[in-house]
Amino acid sequence: MADESKNNVNQQKTLAARLESIVAFVQNNTKIVSGIGIGIVVIAVVTILMIRSKRKANKQASGKLGIAQMSLQAGDTSNAVVKLENLISRYEGTQSAGYALALLGQIESDRGSYQKAQDHFNRYLREYKNKKFITTQVLQGLGNCLYVSGNYKEAAQKYEKAARTAPHKFQKHSSLLNAAKCYLETSQISKSQKLVEEVKNSSPEKQIKSKLQQIESQIAVKKT
Repeated sequence: MADESKNNVNQQKTLAARLESIVAFVQNNTKIVSGIGIGIVVIAVVTILMIRSKRKANKQASGKLGIAQMSLQAGDTSNAVVKLENLISRYEGTQSAGYALALLGQIESDRGSYQKAQDHFNRYLREYKNKKFITTQVLQGLGNCLYVSGNYKEAAQKYEKAARTAPHKFQKHSSLLNAAKCYLETSQISKSQKLVEEVKNSSPEKQIKSKLQQIESQIAVKKT
């Protein structure tokens, strides 16, 4: 209860400070105000203040994300999850909250909680989707969850979408090969082979080549 009252007081102080800033601006710029109207000035000033506030929130959220990642690296997954969930709740809309959602999805996937993982991944795609690298990882994560659940058709769709989104070649190749593997599971050999050839003809990285050769071998077995 005491914390709630304190928060209310802090919010009132913040609002008062913003109003004082608006008043000061109007007083010091009377010519501008008379020319474009008080309403527009107030909107403009409030917008500037909101941008500054958002920057501060992004900075704070970034610090919280770093602490959560430290817990995760130390092997304290449960504590990391709590920190990430708190970050998302408190700093909703920030870039760090988006990263936290993607990270939560990966944690739940590693735990075998595939539905929870999908919920986090899908929320990221609905509300954030602001960085191609992270978006690609999220789509791959969704594909992994669907693949493990035996939903190969949808998994292939997510992997191919990840490949189209990928800003880096290694992400694209990895996603295409994952999709090829899904098509093999449903005996769609021609689709699988087409994706394999696409990767093969675009100078795949060393870490991709072994996976490529493995899928080529599986295609050969399917054909016999």
